[in-house]
Amino acid sequence: MASLFTFSSRTVIFSIGIFFLCISLTAQPIQYPSAKRENTVDTYHGTKIADPYQWMENLESKDLSNWMLKQERLYYSFLKDQDDLIQDLKTEISEQFRQITRNAPVQSGNKLIFTINLPGESNNRLYVQQKGKQKKKELLNFNALNDDLNTAFLSGYSPAGRYVTYSVSINKSRYYNVRIHDVENNSTLPEEVAGVYGGRSFIAWNNEASGFFYSKYPEPEDPQAPLTRPTYRFHKAGTSQEEDILIYENPENPSWIYRGSVSYDDRYLILAISDPNHLGNKVYVKDLKKENSSFIKLVDQFEDQFSFLYKEGKKLYFRTTNQAPNHRIVAISIDKMEAKQWEEVVPESEQVISRVNVIGSKLLLLYNRGTRNIYKAYDKKGKFSFDLEPNAPFVFFSQADRASKVGYMTISTIAEPVSVYEVDLKTGKKSIYSRVKLSVKPEDIVVEHVNYPGKDGTKIPMRLVYKKGLKKDGKNPVFIYGYGAFNFTNFPWQTYLLPWITRGGIYALPNIRGGGIYGKKWYEAGSRHNKVNTINDYIAAAEWLVESNYTSKGKIVANGGSASGLLPAIAVNQRPDLYGASIIDYPVIDMLRYHKFGSANWTSEFGNSDDPEDFKVLASYSPYHNLNPNQCYPPTMVQVGEKDNTTTPMHGYKYTAALQHIQDCGNPVLLKISRGAGHSLGATREDRIQTEAEQIAFLIKVLGL
Repeated sequence: MASLFTFSSRTVIFSIGIFFLCISLTAQPIQYPSAKRENTVDTYHGTKIADPYQWMENLESKDLSNWMLKQERLYYSFLKDQDDLIQDLKTEISEQFRQITRNAPVQSGNKLIFTINLPGESNNRLYVQQKGKQKKKELLNFNALNDDLNTAFLSGYSPAGRYVTYSVSINKSRYYNVRIHDVENNSTLPEEVAGVYGGRSFIAWNNEASGFFYSKYPEPEDPQAPLTRPTYRFHKAGTSQEEDILIYENPENPSWIYRGSVSYDDRYLILAISDPNHLGNKVYVKDLKKENSSFIKLVDQFEDQFSFLYKEGKKLYFRTTNQAPNHRIVAISIDKMEAKQWEEVVPESEQVISRVNVIGSKLLLLYNRGTRNIYKAYDKKGKFSFDLEPNAPFVFFSQADRASKVGYMTISTIAEPVSVYEVDLKTGKKSIYSRVKLSVKPEDIVVEHVNYPGKDGTKIPMRLVYKKGLKKDGKNPVFIYGYGAFNFTNFPWQTYLLPWITRGGIYALPNIRGGGIYGKKWYEAGSRHNKVNTINDYIAAAEWLVESNYTSKGKIVANGGSASGLLPAIAVNQRPDLYGASIIDYPVIDMLRYHKFGSANWTSEFGNSDDPEDFKVLASYSPYHNLNPNQCYPPTMVQVGEKDNTTTPMHGYKYTAALQHIQDCGNPVLLKISRGAGHSLGATREDRIQTEAEQIAFLIKVLGL
């Protein structure tokens, strides 16, 4: 069996390096379901590339459907002897859901609006409560709104708490229908607003709560079709969608993404326009008090990022990377728009401003200090007030209006999944508002902050989480998750790993290049043609953990998901000797054709194979195209969402089929199909807990723990 590459005489030969045979889990290879191999060959800039499983891109194929059923039978038969362990793990993972969980409230006028999760229920209930009162009123029960086909969830609030919006995903898609619920009358308005796409449509209410601005996307017949041609509209509450007013469109740039904000006095609509091919965004401003006013082009280039924060007088305030790769806060007067006239409110510092919350009279700036977070509070003139050190990887403030005297801060750690603090905005003093307590005490879980050298010597920050008393004897299994994309810092997606940690495992989160922990330069050092740095940083984390005696080769789990789903697949391609298993979640993995499907047209991040230079880079690491038939791959679990229209499931199908075809040792290659689920959407809480328990049980089995 040859690589999926076939080369013309003009081709650059891509080295796949030196590979090592890994020890088979069992003596005999597994009999995998047969998948037909076709003679499909694509030509890229003179290079011929074989793609024998391209037929799997047709999600309606009967052959594919039959193959999926056989993959499911293989998956469950392999884990059958782990049923008791899976049940134990489910009990441990679901501990937090067996108690009342009160989430941070949104402050809207004199109302507190919040969700509560009751024991035994899969979904939240929404409540409203008057400030200073104890009695609460139930508004929506999302358990009653969800069924096998539809997933309903809270999606927004109007100022002063007149309305809340909730979205309904039909058939687990990221195309939503938005409903409006009247808080005062506790009733849902009759209209539905369709064509809202999750992560791209960004509802923005005006402050008088007469309606909201949003992007409307035409829903294609093919669920894998890329997103295209949104229009920006205004929907008036209580009217049909057919009456919506067109605010802006640009047919010549169908990939543009629109995100609007409305100033507190309803004077201006601030429209941020981004493009998948660029990191920055344009800023257009429309005067809503002038009938038929045109947009003013405040910023008309894609080089810098601008995030609107608030308005004071004639000044609009933004967080921006303009002349500040680590971000700064600037004020732009609507009648003095030239860059030289901008006023700096909070200057750039050595730490990155990764987020700004405007709560009451305060600006709360979240700074990254390596793997640590710190909030700094300023008044709206840029004068420093106080610090907050949440000591958690995930922290945010809930929405509040200009009159709020307190803020509600939520932190989440593996041992403390939901803790909400009330913060006095004058002094910074915080007190506990609500907390979920687990049987494992937070003080029994160690969070260690380290730096390790990348392949080129660059220091990479990493957070390690493990049980108190762990010995560095090289015997500890390690679960490594990395993201390294889109200028984001690491996310603690794997909060379910507490059972892994309490059983002696280590959870490692390296902040690899391509992410945003050190700002724009850190991102650019790991994007597009520099994506090799992201890959090398990810692998270097495993090497350092071995060298530092936390673990040893063959005890490391490679994990990534969505935009980072390709990382574990590349890592085991390049260094199979390091890893004992890989878990690949909702991946983008065919890097030559990824941009043709779903909403994952992330060409600014990875490049486009239609470009000759991008093609060379993509082809050198694309996991699907660089499988080695002479290699025994570590045990692998690939997870896809059947209805995923972001990183569509064809990636996981093609990769699994190709890997199973060449895997002639006993290490299993399994495919987990989340039926009815989209991209982290649609699966019930019970479904997710089941899959999480199965993943840990799979690792315990294949690693021999």
